Amino acid sequence: MSKRAFTAHEVISMIEDEDLDFISADVFIMPPDDGQNSDEDSGDEDGGQPDNLCPSQLNSQAEFILHGLQSTTSEDGAADNIIGNDEPSMPQTSASRKRKIERKKRLWIKSQVDGIEQMPWCDGVRANEEHEVDYLTPVHFFEQFFDSEMLDFIVLNTEKYAREIKGKHQFSTSASEIKACIATLLLSGYSIFPRREMYWERSEDCGIKAVYNAMSRNRFNELLRYIHLSDNNNLDSTDKLSKVRQYLNLINERCLRNFSSVQNLSIDETMVPYFGRHSAKQFIKNKPVRFGYKVWSLATPSGYVAQFDPYVGASATIDRHELGLGPGVVLNLIACLPPKPYRLYFDNYFTTLALMDRLSEKGIGATGTIRANRLEQCPLLPGTEMKKKERGFYDYRSDKHSNLIILQWNDNSVVSIASNFAGDMPLKAVQRWSKKEKKFIQVTQPNIISLYNQNMGGVDRADQNVAKYRISIRTKKWWWPFFAWPIDLCVQNAWLLYRQSELFTSQPLDLLAFRRHVVNSWFLQWDTQKSRSTTPSKSTICKRVPLEMRLWEAKHMRIDLSTTRRCAICKKTCNKGCSVCPVGLHFKCFNLFHGHTM
Repeated sequence: MSKRAFTAHEVISMIEDEDLDFISADVFIMPPDDGQNSDEDSGDEDGGQPDNLCPSQLNSQAEFILHGLQSTTSEDGAADNIIGNDEPSMPQTSASRKRKIERKKRLWIKSQVDGIEQMPWCDGVRANEEHEVDYLTPVHFFEQFFDSEMLDFIVLNTEKYAREIKGKHQFSTSASEIKACIATLLLSGYSIFPRREMYWERSEDCGIKAVYNAMSRNRFNELLRYIHLSDNNNLDSTDKLSKVRQYLNLINERCLRNFSSVQNLSIDETMVPYFGRHSAKQFIKNKPVRFGYKVWSLATPSGYVAQFDPYVGASATIDRHELGLGPGVVLNLIACLPPKPYRLYFDNYFTTLALMDRLSEKGIGATGTIRANRLEQCPLLPGTEMKKKERGFYDYRSDKHSNLIILQWNDNSVVSIASNFAGDMPLKAVQRWSKKEKKFIQVTQPNIISLYNQNMGGVDRADQNVAKYRISIRTKKWWWPFFAWPIDLCVQNAWLLYRQSELFTSQPLDLLAFRRHVVNSWFLQWDTQKSRSTTPSKSTICKRVPLEMRLWEAKHMRIDLSTTRRCAICKKTCNKGCSVCPVGLHFKCFNLFHGHTM
C-alpha cells in the first residue's frame, strides 16, 4: 500500500485512470472521526455505488488493495512502483486481462521537433458537403438540428409509450404541438418562475401570454408525462442510457452534418446538472457543476460542439481501450470526423505519449498538458528546481525517434505540456502580475503554451453559452437532463452558425435574441396551426408577420374573409386573405407577400 493518505475520490480516480494491469480492486473508506456522518445515504439499501457517494464520503481517507497487480518494467529493467499491493500477483483470466501495448524506446534530446507532415487546410468547409442548406431566417438554423425527422421521432415514441405502456389509447400529438412544447421549455431558460404552474397564471406578477395561449397547463403536463425518446419494448439492457441513446445519436448526426470544418479542436468534459439517483451520475470536486452526468465533448474554439459522448462508467466499451480511458475518449470522438489534418488540444486527463504517437500516424496534431507519471523518464528539470527559476523559464526535451516534444514552463506554477507538431519557438511575451514588484511584468511564453491557451477553451465556452439560458423546467425522469441539455446545445450551435452567415450582418442577434426569435416563431406556427380551419378574427391579426411564417411549408391558400381588412401590401381595404397568415391580402398582393423579396 502507498504510505500517503488518499481520499476515496483520489483512489477511485487513480484506479480508473492509471495504466495498471490488475484483476480487481477493494476500496475501504475510513469512518469519519466525529462519527456523525456515517449514516449518510449513498445509494440503494443493498449497497452503494462509488458514483453515488456524498462529498463527505468521497473526501474521507481510504485504503485500497489491488488484486493481481502486474508490475511494469522500464527500459533499464527496474520495476515501476506506481502503486503497491498487499497480495502476490495472480494469473489473469482472459476475460479480465487488459490488453497491454509495448512502449516505444525513446531517446530524449534537447532539440526542436520537425512536426508531422503539414497538409493544406481550408477552414469553413462543411463536414457533409452533400447537405446544402439555404438559410432564409434565423429560425432555419435551429431547424437544421430539430428538423421534421427529429420531431416525428419524438411524436412516434411518445404516442407509443402513452398507448402501449400507460394504456392511454386515445392519446395523440403532432409535430407542431411538440414544437410548442419545446418552445415553452426554451422560454423557461430566460423567463424563470420558481413553479411551473406560474406560467399559466393570469395574475399581474406572473404568467406568460404566449404560453397559456399555446396550450393549457394540463395539456403541457400531460405531454411531459408521456414524452418519450425510445421504444421500451426494445431496450438494450447493457446500455445504461438506452432510453436516450437513439435521440443523442440523432443530435450527434446533425451536429456533425452542420459542422464547418475547423482545424483547431479541443476535447474536454461537460457536466450536465442532475441531482437524482443514477449509476452514471458523477461527482467532480472543484467544478462549477459538481453533481450530474459527465459528457465528453469535441468543440471548436468558438464553442461549436461537433461531437459528444456521455460517460456511463468504467464498464463502457471505450473505457477498455488498449491505450486507456482518456486516449480512448479522444479516438472515439474523432472517429466520425472526415479524415483531415486536425489539431487537437486536451488536458492532462487525456494526454499520454502513446496517444500522441497514434495521432501522428493518422496525420493529426495534438497538444495537451501531461501528468508527471506519464513522462516516460523524460530528463526534465525536477519541479522543485523549476520553481526556483525566474518566471518564464522553460526546459524541454524531444524524442529523437518520433515527433514528440515535452516542455515545462514556470509560470504561477510549473506546467508540463506535450505536443507532436509544435515547439517552443517563436517565443512570445505575455503580461503577468508580480506580487513582489506590485506591477505587471513581461513574461516569456513558449509558442506551444500560446497555442494551447488560444484553442483549448472551446468546450468551456459552449458550457458558458448553455448555462446562460438553461431550460429550467424539470421532471422526475432520470433521463430528462439528456433531453433538455441537447436542446440548449442545439440553440447555441445554431446561433454560432448564424453568426458566421451573411444574415448576421443585416440582422445581428445575440444568443438571447436568437433564442427568443426561435421561441416566438414556433409559438406563432402552432397558433396558426390550431386556427387554420377557422376564419381569423380581429384579435389574431398581426401587424408584422415574420418571414419564416410567410415562407412556412404550410399550404397557403386564398380565402374570403368575413370582414374587410387592410391589405398587408398595398394597405387598401380588401375582403380576401390567407388561410395561414392572419392578414388581409388582395389576389395581386398574395404572391408578393409570400415571396422571398419581403
